[in-house]
Amino acid sequence: TLTVADPDTSGPLSSAVRYKLRKMMKSILKNSLVPFLCLLIIACPEKQAEPDSTIRGYVYDNSGSPRSDVKIVYDITLSGGMYLKIHHTEPQISISYSLEDSTHVLLWIENICNSDTIAKLIDDEQPSGHHSDIWNGRDDNEKYPLEDVYLIRIKTGYNESTHYLFHENNYSEHEYLEINSIAKTDQDGYFEFSQECIPFGFEQTLVDSSGNEEVLFTVPRTIVVWAIDTENGKVNTDTLIVDIENGLDVSLQF
Repeated sequence: TLTVADPDTSGPLSSAVRYKLRKMMKSILKNSLVPFLCLLIIACPEKQAEPDSTIRGYVYDNSGSPRSDVKIVYDITLSGGMYLKIHHTEPQISISYSLEDSTHVLLWIENICNSDTIAKLIDDEQPSGHHSDIWNGRDDNEKYPLEDVYLIRIKTGYNESTHYLFHENNYSEHEYLEINSIAKTDQDGYFEFSQECIPFGFEQTLVDSSGNEEVLFTVPRTIVVWAIDTENGKVNTDTLIVDIENGLDVSLQF
């Protein structure tokens, strides 16, 4: 650090001498400060870019031009043994429950990530006995939700239970307006979405009567990305691995 002391001008110096001293000091400060600032700029390390963990990419038509307003959805896969699922050959699922006494029953499908209600199936008084209800695989707006692990929630006046459900879509059979998307392309054909709510690594286990855990299913870090367009139809990637820190780059062309 360069420090320049003020000259002692309290002595018998003429006004001309004082003026020259001040001018000389300003010149020294001016000429010394510039290289000092330059040194600071050069010495400062560059800020490292944060890793981009999103799933992102571009969608093009068959001529290579970007497509806007294309819906982006995905398939996830399961590994492991038994699991409850909705499949395109079985578009409905029956949910059964028993009541000891008559009571008010709430039955709904819930998003496991943000606790949003996907579909409310029952909100009514029910008599005692065995009951069942049907979920058609659509949300309350009659659209197909994203492929994901969801919760079946049942709440009565005296207890509450939760069950896991893997909801599987067959996007090749669904139309543009029937599908809830996780993203849409912009005017450059670009899209991106977070992997935060995709249940990668989720594992559902069951404890048997002997206390042993059995894995019902796990969700590996693999994905198939779909682009669904009103004019060009549908296109999808192969099964790809999503990096936990760097996400995934994809490109799709109709």
